[in-house]
Amino acid sequence: MSDDNQHDQQNGRSSAIGEADDAIAQNLKRVFDQVASEPIPDQLQSLLDQLKSSGAQK
Repeated sequence: MSDDNQHDQQNGRSSAIGEADDAIAQNLKRVFDQVASEPIPDQLQSLLDQLKSSGAQK
């Protein structure tokens, strides 16, 4: 195999890896955005409220 042919194959692999990385990054961002837009669970909100009120008393 010639050096030019090997270089072309390596560039093709790099391009495919870059495309896969982009797809992964887009999916991670989409999932993060979905989770970040979910409401805070009631139990966690209750705990935060308790912490807030105990901090105000100090």
